[in-house]
Amino acid sequence: MVLEDFRLKIFVAVAETGSFTKAAAALGITQPAVSQNIAELEKCLNVRLFTRSRGEAVLTDGGRTFAKYAERILEWYAAADAMFGPEGRETGNRQVKVDADGFVASFVLPDLIRDILSVSGVDFTVRTYAFGSVPACPPEVRDAERDAADMCVYTTFRRRSPGYDESFFGTVPAAMFTGVDAADSSRLAVWSPYYQELSPDLAARVRMRSDSVESVISLVSGSSDLTGIVPLQCVRDNASVRILPEPLPHLRMDVHCKTTKEFAGTALCKLLCENMRKTFI
Repeated sequence: MVLEDFRLKIFVAVAETGSFTKAAAALGITQPAVSQNIAELEKCLNVRLFTRSRGEAVLTDGGRTFAKYAERILEWYAAADAMFGPEGRETGNRQVKVDADGFVASFVLPDLIRDILSVSGVDFTVRTYAFGSVPACPPEVRDAERDAADMCVYTTFRRRSPGYDESFFGTVPAAMFTGVDAADSSRLAVWSPYYQELSPDLAARVRMRSDSVESVISLVSGSSDLTGIVPLQCVRDNASVRILPEPLPHLRMDVHCKTTKEFAGTALCKLLCENMRKTFI
């Protein structure tokens, strides 16, 4: 790894193992070296990080707080190395095909690839498909020899998650919302995948449904008497709408990602997956 703060790595190893000796063994260094680095870190921070007794190292309150920062810093070192280090340079100038449902393509992928595009020569091709069509046919099966995607990201309702080996990245709750100045209304506009999941009383109130999340948001944000239902991810930072407190737990979806074996081993794939895990609730 090109970028790394070894003292932070030592600190995290001690915090995880609860022992200076075990941390030294895991890192391939001596126990005095671990003690010296932790002492230097405590002096630099002016905070005692561990209490030591009978061979055990227990995080202090200050140590537990610092651990959150240390883990996040090491994650960013790894992400930067994936982009700018040797492995990143080797895989940085390639074409990447991503298959995604419309929700992911519009509201997830842009944030994941924006920084990558600004510093690398990666050429992304994003192909969209109808919600629910990909889980029955993962990339290894569908057109595997002809035109397989390097990465396939899709959402599915939890109870319908398929049985094959899959990579779970998080969950996406649903949100009910109105225009920012609109009154609550019994008339609904919903994203189509949600329609079949609604209770009969809610389904009877639907006046518009669409495969396009954007069209639902646009319609409701400009209306004075419509309530919309879309994934929370799509509206939580939208200043033109007002999110209602009413929960809809049965509409919660899981996000999954499948990659080809070749792409899975690249620094770029690891960076995309790490960023995706941080995106979802």
